[in-house]
Amino acid sequence: MSTQHAIAQFWLQKRLGNYQHEFPEHELEITAVSTVSGQPEETDLALGYFLHDPGRRWQKLWSERLLPVSAPNYVGKDEPVFYQDMHWHDDWRFWQDKFSGIQARTRRSSLYALLLQSVLDRQGAMVGRISLLQDYLERGELVPWPDDSVNQVESGGYYLYRSAACDDHPVANHFYDWLTAQCASR
Repeated sequence: MSTQHAIAQFWLQKRLGNYQHEFPEHELEITAVSTVSGQPEETDLALGYFLHDPGRRWQKLWSERLLPVSAPNYVGKDEPVFYQDMHWHDDWRFWQDKFSGIQARTRRSSLYALLLQSVLDRQGAMVGRISLLQDYLERGELVPWPDDSVNQVESGGYYLYRSAACDDHPVANHFYDWLTAQCASR
């Protein structure tokens, strides 16, 4: 399976552990990449975020909600630092009217985990992908930024791909069906 770094680390890892506990005889190989294309090659399965349905052979698993977040007590409200994922570079656009008077500095990275760590270290704010950061929000390690009045917005979703080449691959098909069922019960 090929998937984006952030999805592998913040969403897939815990589910992968559950799957391997239930089915220890199934060998899985996960490859984390920067982006997943709408036409993945040389992979049995792919899991990726897309703004729009990527088309044939892709199954939507869930929709994403976005929310600007920071660590509690982040003090940069006058001159904040906005952390921005280079692959999800336009996420801040949803709040541009709300933040139009703010002179923010922007810092970019291609690794969502790097941005998250900077935000957890109280160095700035970022657009949080709720499905990836839900645990941090529930524990209070992240809060809406600049305050609770900021709205969440729906943006795109996560899609699971199964290649024609793996139609006869029992483990890939089983994992695909298992992931799809896990997401349907959300």
